[in-house]
Amino acid sequence: MIASMTGYGQGMASGAGLTATVELKSLNSKGLEIGFRLPRGYFSQELELKNLLGPALQRGKVAVAVVVAPVGGAGQPSAAQGMAPQGAAVQLNRAALEDYYEQLLDLYQRLPVEGRPRPELLLGLPGVVPRPDHDPSGDADAPGAVSEEEWALVRQAAAQALERLQASRAAEGAGLEQEFRGRIAAIEALAAQVAPL
Repeated sequence: MIASMTGYGQGMASGAGLTATVELKSLNSKGLEIGFRLPRGYFSQELELKNLLGPALQRGKVAVAVVVAPVGGAGQPSAAQGMAPQGAAVQLNRAALEDYYEQLLDLYQRLPVEGRPRPELLLGLPGVVPRPDHDPSGDADAPGAVSEEEWALVRQAAAQALERLQASRAAEGAGLEQEFRGRIAAIEALAAQVAPL
């Protein structure tokens, strides 16, 4: 059976107050090229994800998107993305926020930009909303920055997404096989008509 390199798969897993969503999008490519869009704190897990997905994918240009959010808050950052878990008091690092704001204000004055920087847009910058379980002097992407429970959810969602991507590739491949067989039959019919000439 022919398997296409084009496909899509999404997996979701929930637990520990979080939902992990992994999306895989695959296009044609000579070799295997995997690109990742990961939450902050997950960069040290990129190689493990690549090792999990790579052997099954073999070929194609694959985009991997990982989102971890509090249950019921799809698209919202998780603890690994620099936000406090549900029920925790959010602590702002006012010094970092003010420093970012002052730097932006200086840029706004130097560049032909109207208005003023909006402080709420600075909340996603490193150090503004520190993780309650993370030493701010350490590396946000160091091993252990993501809890084992959270990482297990991501692995589970990735395995589900991979299974669905493979099914999508197989379905597309079956369509391609049918198309090829139809074209081969047409060529054979034309060749049979030309043979007597």
